[in-house]
Amino acid sequence: MASLDEELLNDELEEQREIAYIQQALHQEIQGKYSDDDIALMLQLIMEYYVSSGVLDGGDDDEIDIDMEAAAAWVVREAKKEGKDWPEEDLYWIVNHDLDYNLEQ
Repeated sequence: MASLDEELLNDELEEQREIAYIQQALHQEIQGKYSDDDIALMLQLIMEYYVSSGVLDGGDDDEIDIDMEAAAAWVVREAKKEGKDWPEEDLYWIVNHDLDYNLEQ
């Protein structure tokens, strides 16, 4: 069994891999537009959306239906509370690449 420190390190490394994947996968016009810290906050807010919307509750993992436009809109609204003004269309692609990354894992 891994220690708490090892688990935290593994979580941090996994987040760094996902951020790098998303940064590389973004369309050229938005590549480099967001810092790694911005992407990390986006991922945190996306997960909060999944939890608060109930999209992950019950059912078979293969049958989860995520409305990417609704997720992007929710993240944009929540990000404004953090002082961020991100375009919804950019967040749509972040949500999309987050899903792609997690499906590949």
